[in-house]
Amino acid sequence: MVVGGVAVELLKRGFNRPRPMALGLGQQWLAHEAGHSFPSAHATLAMACALAAAMAPLPGGTRALLMGLALAEGWSRIAVGVHFPTDVLAGWCLGALCAWAAWRLPVPDDARLRQWLARWR
Repeated sequence: MVVGGVAVELLKRGFNRPRPMALGLGQQWLAHEAGHSFPSAHATLAMACALAAAMAPLPGGTRALLMGLALAEGWSRIAVGVHFPTDVLAGWCLGALCAWAAWRLPVPDDARLRQWLARWR
């Protein structure tokens, strides 16, 4: 989620796309700052969290529930008028990429990690 948050902030500054309400489009149902719109940070972080958790062994329909919540979070950003659909779609894709990257990162050896942490005590 940290990688996703940093990526979102960099992309928002790079694309500098205004929110729908700043362009006078649609109805805004939620008070929100008129900052950058692309990609949606909420959609990115919700999808990153859902997919990272879904890659772990989970009981029953937990994976479906997590994915449903991430999709609902993205849809809600469009419904309240603070994002374009492409902002949310890009956020979902970025979140999925971040979750995949987190699972692909090498995990340090426990003994070496304990030794490294012992230095800081």
